[in-house]
Amino acid sequence: EYELPPAYVGSICLPIYLFLIGWTDDFESVHWIVPTAAVGLFSVDRYLILNPIFCSLARAYPRYAASVLTGNGFMCLLFGAGSPLFIAGVFHNLEICWASTLLGCLRGLFVSFPFVLHWRGGQVCLRSKFARHDI
Repeated sequence: EYELPPAYVGSICLPIYLFLIGWTDDFESVHWIVPTAAVGLFSVDRYLILNPIFCSLARAYPRYAASVLTGNGFMCLLFGAGSPLFIAGVFHNLEICWASTLLGCLRGLFVSFPFVLHWRGGQVCLRSKFARHDI
């Protein structure tokens, strides 16, 4: 799992950026560049998380890499297609500050995912009959 260190940084920083976006957006005393920079860092951070995970999946399942990456992309798109059904209501009812706090807290629950993937990823691959066993 040598490709995972960028995901460590990304998984820790992502909730921070969500809090930064939410708690600097509604206040006139905060300069407009602060939430704009937080959105930019959030976008870069998503790359830091997703790219190592894609690489890990492709390396663990080289024969089935196209199917694994397609399945991963499909699940991401399914979540992306379903989230507009509830996210507008969340931001409308909770307002930007508290909705971003809620999303940051939910994302905070998944901070450990890249670390667990590094720690237990080899054992998961050993249990799969489709994965490489020489990793």
